[in-house]
Order: sequence, then C-alpha cells, then structure tokens
Amino acid sequence: MEKNGYVRIKPEYLLRGWKGLPYALVKRGGGRPYFMKPNVFRTVQFCNGRFTADSPVFIGGGKEHLAELDKFGLIEYLDEPGNLLPDQEYRYFDNRYLTRVHWSLTGHCNYRCRHCYMSAPHAALPHPTTEQCLDIADQIADCGIMRVSLTGGEPLIRRDFLRIVDHILERGMRIDVIMTNGALVDEALLDALDARGCHPEFNMSFDGPKPWHDWLRGVEGAHESVRRALALCHERGFVTGTELVLHKGNIGTLRESVNMLGELGVSSLKVNRLNCVGEGEALSEYALTAQEEFEAYLDYIPHYLEDGMPVPILSLSGVFRAFEGELSVGAERNPEDGDCGRLPICASARTTMYLGPDGRILPCIPMSERDTTSELFPQVGSTTLAEALSDSFYLDFISTTLDDYLAHNPTCAACAYKNRCGGGCRGRAVDANGGSDLLDRDPDACLIFKGGYYDRVKKLIDAYEAAK
Repeated sequence: MEKNGYVRIKPEYLLRGWKGLPYALVKRGGGRPYFMKPNVFRTVQFCNGRFTADSPVFIGGGKEHLAELDKFGLIEYLDEPGNLLPDQEYRYFDNRYLTRVHWSLTGHCNYRCRHCYMSAPHAALPHPTTEQCLDIADQIADCGIMRVSLTGGEPLIRRDFLRIVDHILERGMRIDVIMTNGALVDEALLDALDARGCHPEFNMSFDGPKPWHDWLRGVEGAHESVRRALALCHERGFVTGTELVLHKGNIGTLRESVNMLGELGVSSLKVNRLNCVGEGEALSEYALTAQEEFEAYLDYIPHYLEDGMPVPILSLSGVFRAFEGELSVGAERNPEDGDCGRLPICASARTTMYLGPDGRILPCIPMSERDTTSELFPQVGSTTLAEALSDSFYLDFISTTLDDYLAHNPTCAACAYKNRCGGGCRGRAVDANGGSDLLDRDPDACLIFKGGYYDRVKKLIDAYEAAK
C-alpha cells in the first residue's frame, strides 16, 4: 500500500489529554502514552482517515511528523477514506495524569494473617457495596486512568467480583494484577477471566515452606493451597508473582523458598521483613532488625547466583535486584553526579495510586499502615477522585521533589549519597517514625549506603559479572 493513502491513527490508539499533559496518543488497554508537542499533535488530529498523505493539511513539518508516526507504528494508510472509532476521538481529562490505580476492593478476608496491616481478621476496614465499587470504577475511568490492579483484604471473597471485573473492562480499562492469597483461585475463575480476554498477573503471598506459611497466614493448609494456585496459573498461562515476609522463624528458609518458587514457574519475587503494625503488633519477638535482614541477603545472594537465579527478584528490601537480566542495588535511584533536585522522591507514586477499601487515596500501601499518616490524605466520598487529582494534599505530596526533601533534611543534603539514595522510601520512613513526619529520613536507606551494604552487594555483583 502506498504511503500516500488516507492516513488514520491505528485502531488501538486513542487521542487523550490531561491537565499539564494535554496532547497524547495512548494505546488501548493502558499501554505507554506518547506525549507530544502541540505542533505534532495537530498533525495527529488530521490522521483521521479523511486526508491523504499528500493533502495540504500536512504541509510544513507535517510530512516529517507523519514519517515519525509511521516509524513508531502509530498510523496506517488506507486505500479509501475512513473514520476514527468513537472512543478514539480526543478526550481531555481536567485532572493530573496517572498510569494505574492499585485498588483494595475490601477490608475483609478469608484468612487470619498474623501480620495483617489492615487487621482484616477483625474487619477493621469496610467491605464496600457493589454500587460503591461500580461508582469508584467509573470515577477511575473518568480520570483517564486505564490500568487497575485489584487487592484486598482478599478480593476474591466478593460474590460480585466478576461483575466488578466486567464493569472495569467495559469502561476500557485493563486489569493487570490480582493480589490474592490463592485459596479461591480455581479453574472456574481462570475460565471466566479467559473468556473475557482478561489475563492479569496473579500476585500471591508465599512465606516459606510449611509450617511457616500456614503459621503466618493463620490457616491450616494455606501452604498447599498457594502452591496449587501458583501451579494452576502457570499451567494455564497466567503470569504469577510472589511476595515473601521474612522474620526470625523463616529467615533460614530463603534459599529453599526461592528454589521452590522457581519450580512453580513464578515470574517475580519481592522480599521484605515483618512489619509489626496492625495485627503484627503482637509479633515483635519475630521481628528482624534491618541489619539482621540485610546480613541474611548478603549470605543468600551468592547461593541465588549459584542456583542460576531461579526467580527474577524485584527487590530484597532495596538491597538487591535481579530483573530482566540486570543485577543492581535496588535502593540506588539516581547517579551520584547527576542533577537530580527536580526529580520526584517517589517515581512510583507519580504514576500509581493506592485506593483503600475505605476510599482513602494514598501514594502507596505502606502509607495506610499508620492512621496518623493516612488521615492526612483525601477520601472518596468526602471528595471525588478527579478533585483529588486536581487539588489535594495527595497531589501536593506526590509532587514532592528531591530538592524539597533535602531542604527538609539538612543532614541528608550534606550526605555524599544524597542523589544515589534519592530520599529513600517514604513508606519505610513513615513506619520508622510512626507517621509523625512524611519527609523524615529512611533509616534503611541510610544503612544501605552509609552502613556499607551498597558497597558489599555491589562487590558481589561485580565479581559475578566478571566471572561470566
């Protein structure tokens, strides 16, 4: 087909815009957006199937813009005139752009996890009605957010779970993760999702071999149940991820656990130490110090490399990362000699929101673990999601830069690692000070860099790379 046919945006791309970022092409289902300058976007708007490539509307820089759009596979050429699909037409959202909402559908659960931060065993947080959930799904869609991950409590206990799934999909959003304990993952659920063309990652908690997983989850048979669920998802072609809570009881089983997860076909793993909040306040005797945790990782990393890296590791508490073939110290955020002051202190919070079962709008799950912290942020019901993404404490907080953080922490501003650390993790900082200061230093990051763990882990990585 000649490149001078009728030019149209490919059907999988949508014309969209948000406050501050008004010109974008977004892939249907929440793919990476292409943000553009106004002159390029004007060319894109003429790619509606009604103008040929040699039309006068593409004079000036338009030809060059078409070549770039074609290079990236964003447009197609038709022999006959055509039209955009109705949902491809430009839509502007009068709120800030977000990539994804991590949404807790319920504060209730079918397990009795001893460390549950939201005290689901005692139903401390609500179980929203179907109507409330559908309304929130509408609000998410009306903010132009196209990706949703679902969690709880345990989201699969909801009898209306598939109705909520259907509503999310009908509004043009994609469900990319379901976080679950695995007990209710079965063939019927996977059949239902498969029939809808919905193939999320199933992310499940796995806290070591029996008896430790059963003990922490508070349910006999939980270990067999999660192994069954992970194996079933892998067999059916659903990606699986896992998160492991490390404590004094299971600290010696890390190698066995990771190898077991590798045999089950797990695609990613995060490990963090036990956090004694919520139900976990009763488990202080099992809690590890940061130094005990980091020493365990240093002991384990050589075994992980020796075992052939059986599972990609997203994070060992920021100490180590092995993902997509790259080994690194996860806590290293920026180059030390870079100009980093205008960068956000949390890049993840700039793109992903956590929405609790009580409607609380937060930067991440750890921010919900302290009442004194979470109450600072807006709540759906008292406000709308669009309002929170236009003018709120939440919006101010996720816009905090490294310069803002360093101005608040003069000691950090004088630190040789200030760029590399990038302010550390706000969730860990809040946990360390009980929620009294959202911009306090992260003691784990201090220990990683100033305590020598960065250098020790980097030495292991360098030796491994040199021996390959």
